[in-house]
Amino acid sequence: MYEAVANKQTTAARGVDAFDKVYGLGYEVGHDDWSPYPRVNYLRQTFLDRPYEIDVERLRLVTEAFQQHEVAPRILQSAYAFENILLNTTLHIYDQDLILGEIAAPAKASPIYQNFLSIGSLMRSLTHLLKSAPTINSIFATMKNVLKF
Repeated sequence: MYEAVANKQTTAARGVDAFDKVYGLGYEVGHDDWSPYPRVNYLRQTFLDRPYEIDVERLRLVTEAFQQHEVAPRILQSAYAFENILLNTTLHIYDQDLILGEIAAPAKASPIYQNFLSIGSLMRSLTHLLKSAPTINSIFATMKNVLKF
């Protein structure tokens, strides 16, 4: 078993084919599912079953760092924010993954990069989405709680 430092999570995933196996061209017949490999079918199905989300963890970490260092110059605030992200971002390890880690967000979630956006532009870009889905309202409320405005 591979063991991760964070949360002592493990995975039983293993490659089953030689690194230089020739797979041939096109889609192979003779199996009922999307792939002839059960692990690939499992990964695909678990990904498709996950809901779409917006991850506010990075937004919260940057906001915390800026609030803790309000009097520091902007360049130092950015450095503290980056440090806070590196030290406190959750590492997501999923069962059957051979390559661990994501883009600093859970699978099928989009992180919000506050360090590239102003709050005004972030709110303008999300405002038109409020009418499109009921889950967006809860996301907006969560962001308001994180940012405390």
